[in-house]
Amino acid sequence: MTKKTRKNIFEHIRKIIEIRGEPEHIAAWEKLEPFFLERQKEISEQFLELSRWSKPSENLIFILDMIKTISGNLDMEEIYNRATDIIHKKLGFGMVLMSVRSPRTDTFQRVAQRGIPDEKYDELVNQPVPLKHYEKLMQDRFKVSHSYLVRWWHDEAQTPNDNSYVAHWDEKTEWNPQDTLLIPMYAHDNSLLGVISVDKPPQGKIPDRNVLIALEILAAQTAQAIEEARVYQKTERRLRQMEFLYDISSRSSTIENEKAFLDKICSEMREKFNLLWTGVLLTDSSTETLYMMSQSGLEDIRFSGIRYKIGREGGIIGKVAASGQYKIVDDVKKSENKYFTFHYKARSVMAVPIRKQDRVLGVLVIESEQVAAFSEEDRRFARTVTNQIAAAFENLDARRSMEEELRVRRTIFNVSSIINSILEPSRLYRKFMDILRNTFNYTSAALFLVDNDDKDYLVLKAFSGLMDRKVEEFKLKIGSEGVVGIVASTKKPIYVPDVTKFPLYIPGFAGARSELAVPIEYRGQIFGVLDVESEKIDAFSESDEQILELLATQIATAINNSILYEKLESLATTDGLTNLYNYRAFSDMLSREVKRSKRLGHPTALIFGDLDFFKSYNDKYGHQQGDKVLQLFAEMIEKNIRKEVDVPARYGGVDFTIILPEVSSDEAF
Repeated sequence: MTKKTRKNIFEHIRKIIEIRGEPEHIAAWEKLEPFFLERQKEISEQFLELSRWSKPSENLIFILDMIKTISGNLDMEEIYNRATDIIHKKLGFGMVLMSVRSPRTDTFQRVAQRGIPDEKYDELVNQPVPLKHYEKLMQDRFKVSHSYLVRWWHDEAQTPNDNSYVAHWDEKTEWNPQDTLLIPMYAHDNSLLGVISVDKPPQGKIPDRNVLIALEILAAQTAQAIEEARVYQKTERRLRQMEFLYDISSRSSTIENEKAFLDKICSEMREKFNLLWTGVLLTDSSTETLYMMSQSGLEDIRFSGIRYKIGREGGIIGKVAASGQYKIVDDVKKSENKYFTFHYKARSVMAVPIRKQDRVLGVLVIESEQVAAFSEEDRRFARTVTNQIAAAFENLDARRSMEEELRVRRTIFNVSSIINSILEPSRLYRKFMDILRNTFNYTSAALFLVDNDDKDYLVLKAFSGLMDRKVEEFKLKIGSEGVVGIVASTKKPIYVPDVTKFPLYIPGFAGARSELAVPIEYRGQIFGVLDVESEKIDAFSESDEQILELLATQIATAINNSILYEKLESLATTDGLTNLYNYRAFSDMLSREVKRSKRLGHPTALIFGDLDFFKSYNDKYGHQQGDKVLQLFAEMIEKNIRKEVDVPARYGGVDFTIILPEVSSDEAF
């Protein structure tokens, strides 16, 4: 057919449309004509001779109706369904099956059907068709127009590669259930985009050429619509990806909780991109495992307490976490690698590491019901999402570090204020422990100090939170009992992440699982130990240790100040030679006791005494020996009075006195 003849045919078709067609048909032809002109060298004579049909205008209007129905639709599922509906309802085929080639593989996925039982179709959907299957059927010897007809009596051994089937085309021939008619759908680059298979033609006959041409035009228009829809979907998907990434980026700098942030990402990603399941697993370096932090698509309870090994034993996600490299599995049922799908319907999976420099923080896992669902573009998108997650975690860590530093500074300031305002040791210790526990949410915080009566032991002086022992009754031997005792002897911090594995552990409360203790020392002198415990395993970090060491320094200063204060107070009220109360303290105590005695009507006795011939003894033996006599006399007084009741004092020189509360004059003698 010459170029001029083709041009005349196109002009003739245009006139028919202008006379008989509706405005929609004119618009459809304007869309179809460039398609024909572009491919006119590839189109057979029968394909173009629409004007010679028995009812050319009616056939043409029908074809244009098909084009109008298919063209301009950007919903892929709608395109599939409309095309198969036309073949089934308008052209009268009892069975229609459409298969479309996956953009990433050489397999064809069943996408629509009419006249096939649902159970059978479900089986077909789960069995992608390899390209070589269609290549075997779509040979020149089976070609009729632009389609392929394979008759039931085909025997490759008896039928050489010739055009014998073309010669046997007979529109009156009965259709056999084993016959196959394939109408290919070609992309703009002439690659095979899909295939329409039809069966059970009208009247049970081989379809006539008019019907065949209609099928081929429909297939060509469907292929064009699929390509346009794919371009649209790709663009629209890209826009949704950019919007999604923008939303993550805008939230990443203000997140307060990792789980809430990841929950949002998983749910929105699954909904916006029609995914079967999404999840984020985070790494636990202490156990070398992954745990489910957030997921969307299943119930959270399914993943409670479950851990996945990092490395080969953890399957694909374990390998991704170990290597830091992504992994895409096109078909989990055919994968050589070990992979247990999270969702039972999953056919393909993509796992992308969440990395912070050279450290893997976790893995983003995406599952789809589709085989080969994830492209390189999807992988780049997922990689960007994981980068955003890592950046959000980094921002959160930085903000928490700043907040922690501010909290530590505030605590140190509060402790310093307490040290300057509270001089009574027991009150100071209790206040300090309350601040420590309330600020850092420790389960238990305890202060042990060296026992004044026995320097080989530590005694519990104050605590806040859980504690099963009583203050002053909880004693630990330095160097041999508990974490606290060892810290006191080594003067080094000790962290026990799991106390059940520490043989020398002595519990402060039932249920404790981890313990951190730091020494309290001042200029090399050990005052005690600051100890915290938690109900969680591995509850404390390096930051906790640094905080406790800072606070231990503060409490050591406070203890030293308290000791100095007691010494100064003692110097103001105690006689330096005999360690009895001095005259000033005696006067104050006597005045208070007399007032108390008068108020209650109770007796109070007062004893005065001195040493005779002391001056002669002092002159003869010297002042040092004289001082010893005074000290011995003071010791004798202390041994013969009621401790913590009577008040002995050195009145002055060799004169001594004793206040005896609740004692009459008769009893005093």
